Amino acid sequence: MTTNDRDRGLAGRIPVAEYRPAEIPETAGNPLIEALPLVLEADDARRALYRPVSQDPADRLRSPTERLMLVDRAKDLYVPFYECIQLYIDLGRAIRRGYATRNIMDPNAVRFTYQLCGENIDWSPVQTSTTAGSCLVIGASGCGKTTAIRRVLATYPQVIRHREYNGQKLNSVQVVWLHVDCPANASRKDLCLQFFQAVDNAIGTNYLDQYGSARRSTENLQIQMGRLARVLNLGILVVDELQNLSLARTGGAKQFLAFLRSMVNVVGVPIVFVGTYGLARILMGEFQVSRRMMDAGFVEFKRHERGSKAWKAFAQQLWRLQLIEGQDPFSVEIADTLYDMSQGIIDLAVRTFIRAQRWAIETGAATLSHRDLAAAGATQGKPIRAQLEALRLGDPVAMQHYPDIAPPVGWRDWAVPLAGGQRSSGEQGAGEVLRPQTNTEGRDGGPGDDLPAPHMDPDHAIVEAQKTEDPHGALGRQGLIADLDDL
Repeated sequence: MTTNDRDRGLAGRIPVAEYRPAEIPETAGNPLIEALPLVLEADDARRALYRPVSQDPADRLRSPTERLMLVDRAKDLYVPFYECIQLYIDLGRAIRRGYATRNIMDPNAVRFTYQLCGENIDWSPVQTSTTAGSCLVIGASGCGKTTAIRRVLATYPQVIRHREYNGQKLNSVQVVWLHVDCPANASRKDLCLQFFQAVDNAIGTNYLDQYGSARRSTENLQIQMGRLARVLNLGILVVDELQNLSLARTGGAKQFLAFLRSMVNVVGVPIVFVGTYGLARILMGEFQVSRRMMDAGFVEFKRHERGSKAWKAFAQQLWRLQLIEGQDPFSVEIADTLYDMSQGIIDLAVRTFIRAQRWAIETGAATLSHRDLAAAGATQGKPIRAQLEALRLGDPVAMQHYPDIAPPVGWRDWAVPLAGGQRSSGEQGAGEVLRPQTNTEGRDGGPGDDLPAPHMDPDHAIVEAQKTEDPHGALGRQGLIADLDDL
């Protein structure tokens, strides 16, 4: 494995670990956790996640050609609302919880990891991990799920190198996160191969070539994913655009969900499943499996509400980015018109604003008004207009024709018990900048504890075995390690 300091895709230059005192006593002495940035309080996290767009007033005086080249900068604006803050908290907790029983300073844990990487190890006992939970992120297409995920992940270095800890030499690589996009109409194998591609992009390896053989089964690829995840000390895996996974190519809804659950079981690290309401339609058929898929968190990205403080704040920041020489002041009419042309979907609002600016620049208009926004929105394609009309009318029958932007019938009643009795984040008022909830009842305890108990995972088994007089014998009796005399 190559680990020099040249640029490597998303990872860039691999930093050497800088250790910070443990935030809680349970994580003290674990370099994988102590090398992570400190968790920020909600207000500080909001500032860290916010991505403003700086614009010089003189830009409005540039030539039309130059201004047309600048209008797309509005796409770079990111305002973190409640959902993003909740996501930051959930992912931070999942990463640390996943590392809790994987300590590279523990000889038994290190030995055990490499034993699991042996070709003859039976992985059948390695089932649901008690520390490797999963998060579920659901929402309408265009409401900022992927952007929020990327903003949160960017608060962590992707790759860290460990060379020395408390005077002891180390030679370990820690891949804190991987973000995988599920290709359109993908099979289970296609998604597995995306994992190896993401690893290669992060650390400059060639695992995709190594494991991309047509002869390898999906089950074998998942085992290789689990081995790599442990050897590379992977903190969290994000699987995005999951609605693209083809039901036809995965064997139907039940096989689809069984595959997702097996990913958590075998890969052995926290996984974040991200998808549109199209994914929600599949999940609603299997309550128990879905409940297990979000034991580390559940965040719903809903459309913004008309007239909400969050929508007005976003619209005002967007309005400041106009490049027309004569700037009309921001008003309620502007916020409402932008809402009418997007129905609270951030991506459509930004596109409408950019389209209106282009029209104004190309025609030499002196100002930009709410009427220009309405005219720009009216030029959207017919399919988009039909979707927006269905959302505007709130017609439940019509909205079911657009599974990526509208929740399925019964979703609201179904999602609340799925979240363990807590409201989904969106139900606090989509996008509102609120103090995140700290009550995690139903995620790490509380309602839902009557679900079947999971099998003991190898990481937890190490901790439990160390409490016995014969730890290696205890692990051997569970069928998790070979006899040390045979190594």
